[in-house]
Amino acid sequence: MKYLILLVFLVLSGCQTTSYSHVQVASAYPPGICEEIGQVIGNASTHENAKEQAVNDMRFQAARRKGNYIRLVALSAHGTAARGVAYKCP
Repeated sequence: MKYLILLVFLVLSGCQTTSYSHVQVASAYPPGICEEIGQVIGNASTHENAKEQAVNDMRFQAARRKGNYIRLVALSAHGTAARGVAYKCP
């Protein structure tokens, strides 16, 4: 049981090691020639700073897929969810 708890801790802590500070978010298409990676969806866990949480969740997902640009497509009415398209740009 002790090893199972340790394994779960290691797996969960490994999920948050991806840095996403380099991922840009904008409503415009990316500049230049970029490779489209696919759709990313971000969700907020609380209503406090919901838009920021949702966008950061998208940025994290894009960074895990080696993306560095997100074209923001939609935000929910309360900002608790965001949808965009991730790209890998040179």
